Amino acid sequence: QLNNEQAEVDNTSAFSISEQDILDVLVTGSGFEKGKLRIYEQYLKNEPDNREFLKNEYGIGGVYPLIREEKISVSYNVKGIEIQKKIPDNQPLKLLLSWK
Repeated sequence: QLNNEQAEVDNTSAFSISEQDILDVLVTGSGFEKGKLRIYEQYLKNEPDNREFLKNEYGIGGVYPLIREEKISVSYNVKGIEIQKKIPDNQPLKLLLSWK
């Protein structure tokens, strides 16, 4: 489960980025061959700081749409993982998950 320091998520609106949306994005891994396995193995090490590993594993790029039915896209950059959710007749919602 994500804590408030990792991401602030508003679950009160139909037009929000929910914790489930975040989990759906994270379970896709980095998009590179065996990326999910490398991430899993890294977290098994129980190291206190995984920022550099994650930055290198994800690199810079993104996927649109990542989750078609929810109109969710994701991009990776030096700051972290940015999740974007398109909502009808409005600006897309954005949430940045820092590498921290």
